[in-house]
Amino acid sequence: MTLKTQKIALINCLLNLYSASNNETLNKFYNDSIHFCIGLTSEEATSCHEIAERLYMRGKRSYE
Repeated sequence: MTLKTQKIALINCLLNLYSASNNETLNKFYNDSIHFCIGLTSEEATSCHEIAERLYMRGKRSYE
């Protein structure tokens, strides 16, 4: 997985996490988001989180 693909996957996973409606779904996307953070620097992960927050606040449910 390329770095760009990993960041996009993390952003989409975070968007799903923010809109999760039950604990089972929340836990799945939480664990997935941890998986996609592996290998990213703290700055890269924070940047993805900020992008996901902005998209979520605009009503977007996916990136790209």
